[in-house]
Amino acid sequence: MNYEDLTVEELRQKLMETDMNRQNIERMLKERKRESRGEMLQKLNELMQSYGFEPNEIMKPKRTRRKKRKISMKTSFTQYVDPDNPNNTYSRGVLPPWFKEKMIKLGFDPENKDDRERFRAKHMRKIQVERNI
Repeated sequence: MNYEDLTVEELRQKLMETDMNRQNIERMLKERKRESRGEMLQKLNELMQSYGFEPNEIMKPKRTRRKKRKISMKTSFTQYVDPDNPNNTYSRGVLPPWFKEKMIKLGFDPENKDDRERFRAKHMRKIQVERNI
């Protein structure tokens, strides 16, 4: 089929048909694999029995996984809150824009570590946040 002569709408229609065909083929493939698995297991059982073995003598039973217990661990970290706007918070990492703007406005250099520490100490409210992991 020559797709170059088709309109946009015809191409979309072909694409939808192709997607539907793909889904049908994938569904049929899963179904066939499930059917053939049963047939294969039956043949394996017959073969083992023809040699005088029981299936559980050769194939080990499938282990079930134990559920891992969730260990409740608390972690805590320091968070800094803007006293003028409690929605502005900062804990660590890259400085948020509001933090930099406020530092510059109050005469601090955001690139200077000492200035950042002084700014946090004087102009930010420090809170301890605890979370369960």
